[in-house]
Amino acid sequence: MSTWLKITLTAIVALFVVRLAIGLIQPLLPAAAPEPTASFTQLPTNTDTPRPQPTNTLRPTRTPSPSPTNVPLSSILYEEDFEDGRAQGWETYFSTWTIEQEGSNYFWVGTGPENYPQAWLAETSQWENYAFEARVRIRSGGVFFCVRADTGSSFYNVFINSNDTNIQFAQYLNGNYELFGNGRVSILRNKWYTMRFEVEGTDLRFYIDNKLILKTNSNGISSGGVGFYMGGGDEIHFDDMLIWQLD
Repeated sequence: MSTWLKITLTAIVALFVVRLAIGLIQPLLPAAAPEPTASFTQLPTNTDTPRPQPTNTLRPTRTPSPSPTNVPLSSILYEEDFEDGRAQGWETYFSTWTIEQEGSNYFWVGTGPENYPQAWLAETSQWENYAFEARVRIRSGGVFFCVRADTGSSFYNVFINSNDTNIQFAQYLNGNYELFGNGRVSILRNKWYTMRFEVEGTDLRFYIDNKLILKTNSNGISSGGVGFYMGGGDEIHFDDMLIWQLD
C-alpha cells in the first residue's frame, strides 16, 4: 500500500473516531421492541339476575259438612242444637250422656261401659212418615240410628260402624232382630257427617252428607219415634238434630 493511501485511511479512521466521540454518529443498535399496549377487557355488567319468586300455593279448603236441610217450619216435628246446654226430651239408659263444648259449638256426647248405651226421644210414638237428621261424629265404634221406635221394644235401624264398611238396615220386632238390605260406606273417625234416615210408607232410605247410601222396603213397623244406641265403650257425638214430616 502506498504511503499516501495509508495516510488517507488513517485520517478517515481518526475523523470517524472523533465524530463518534462527540455524538455526531449514533451507533446502530437493534430497534427497541414496542411496549405492548395495555388491553382492557370490559368487565361483565353487574346485572342483577332476577330471583324466582315463590309461588303462593293455596292451602286445601276444608270441605265443610253439609248444613242441616232447609225445611218449612210447618213440617218440623223436632229440632235441637244443644246450644243451651240441654238435650230436650231425651230419655237415656245404661250410659253417660253429656253436653260438651268445642270452640263456640255445643254438642251431645254419648258413651258408657255397658252394652248398648241408648237414648230415645220421648212422646213420639205416633209419628209415621218423617225424616230424622243429625250431625254425627264417631270417636270409637259405631252407632245404631233408629226410627219408628217404641222406646227400644221395636224399631228400624241402620248401623254405621267406623270399623267396617258394610251397612245394613235391621228390624227389631217381637224380640226378633232381622237384617235386610245392604250397602257399603267408609266412615272416618273424628269427622262430622250429616246422616238422615227417612221412612215413608214402606220405603226406608238412608243418606250420608245428602248422598243416598241405602234404600229398601219393609212393612213391619208403621209408626214410632227416634233413638240411638251403641256398643259398650263406644263414644259418639251428636249435633244439629232435625226431624220433619214427609208429605
